[in-house]
Amino acid sequence: MSGRSVLALAAWIVILSSAGPATGASSWTLSVAPDGSGRWVESYGTSVWILGRFGDANVWRSDDGGFEGRARAPGLPFPADSVGAFSIGRTGGFVLDRSGGIWASPTGAYWERYPGPPDSAGAPTCLRVAGNDLWLGTESGWILSSPTSDDAWRVAATDAGDTVREVYAREPDGFIVRLDDGRILTHDSLWTAAPFSARVFALHSETGVGYALERGTRLLWRTEDAGITWSIHSDALAAEDLAGRAAGARMLRFDPRGPFLIPSGDALLASDDDGRSFFVAADGTGMFLDASIDALGGVLAVGARIHRSTDRAHTMKLLSGGRFGRVAFGNRRTFWALDAGLLLSIDRGEEWLRQPLPRDPAGLRRIAARGDYEIRLHFDDGVVSEAFASDDRGATYRPIDADGRLRGTVDWRFLENGSAWAITDSTVLRSADEGTTWSVAGTFAAPLEALAAFDSATAAVAGADRIHLTRSGGRGWSSGTLPPG
Repeated sequence: MSGRSVLALAAWIVILSSAGPATGASSWTLSVAPDGSGRWVESYGTSVWILGRFGDANVWRSDDGGFEGRARAPGLPFPADSVGAFSIGRTGGFVLDRSGGIWASPTGAYWERYPGPPDSAGAPTCLRVAGNDLWLGTESGWILSSPTSDDAWRVAATDAGDTVREVYAREPDGFIVRLDDGRILTHDSLWTAAPFSARVFALHSETGVGYALERGTRLLWRTEDAGITWSIHSDALAAEDLAGRAAGARMLRFDPRGPFLIPSGDALLASDDDGRSFFVAADGTGMFLDASIDALGGVLAVGARIHRSTDRAHTMKLLSGGRFGRVAFGNRRTFWALDAGLLLSIDRGEEWLRQPLPRDPAGLRRIAARGDYEIRLHFDDGVVSEAFASDDRGATYRPIDADGRLRGTVDWRFLENGSAWAITDSTVLRSADEGTTWSVAGTFAAPLEALAAFDSATAAVAGADRIHLTRSGGRGWSSGTLPPG
């Protein structure tokens, strides 16, 4: 929209004393859900930490399973792309940078260097928080642990024989590792090797249940005693339609009570039957680099985009937020906003709640609000145009604009008397029944960019160099040319 159109229409808004809340583009930045890209995600209880890019920040944290949170500044002193390993627990977060440095933070905002292991151990390659201890694997095949309360390192083993890529603590003692060559070794006074080579592996330390995806065959193996014995659990990922996807597996995530996830490049593979069968939870929506499962069984997947699911990964919803594209004011205390979904505040923007939508959020373009409870939504993805109205803050919706007249809408206004106005590229639309039906109130040769409305008869629209006014509900228009400059 040109600056002259906005200024000219602003003058008309003052002249018309336009009644009713209006919506428009906003540059407000409120951290509600992550707006950016994620590289690493970890959950502990209902706490979720994401390392990635969130404007000027690189750490985002939520304490309610990822529904709401905020960026933590100043965050890590290096970009998330430089992180080599990441883990969180009851004492906070720990990061291993690619140069071998270890960093710790209780909140995600401020990070300090954590004392490293002795030089003889070799460069650290992986870490994991377990209880009050931090476990570490190195390129020389050492495994060490450190109580996070005193920073001292205890050597658990020095003879794994290859670079350690993953390490898990076993309960009540011992540990299990995956090496660079794919071997899985369990240490319980002696080493025990799994009968296969693994691409990815995960262990639930409290129960001793673990899974591993075998290299080449795509067979899924299971252990119930933290790696002492293994058995073939499923060959579902060897199926023709999934084998190619599984070949790109980056890691394996599971929860004994809920879903099973494998981020695999451009797809997220999931299972809701303990890994016996799999389905593609999402694909074609950006790289899936990591995934996590919180204590409520919620799924969070990160990559070029950030997605969340509350139904065992059957429905993955895009979580982008914080940077609002549209804001509407129902009154002085009831605010609405659009990010990739619908947000409501009833305390002047202090706190925000994510509200139900009548359909998938894709294509959600604009919003109009009135009073404490009324909301109008318009979805337009270039193919399908749908509009809905709610009189109970989104608890229930009814469709409006059954004829699809609002397709390509640039702006709209709903007024207190039940009338409404909208503009498309070259057409002015008018409604006398709360937006249920629309009729053409005017057409213009030049594209329209802005709209102001006073009542059912009076409205003004503006293009790049002309402004048009009606006081007769569109039956007649007067026009003027905007001054140059």
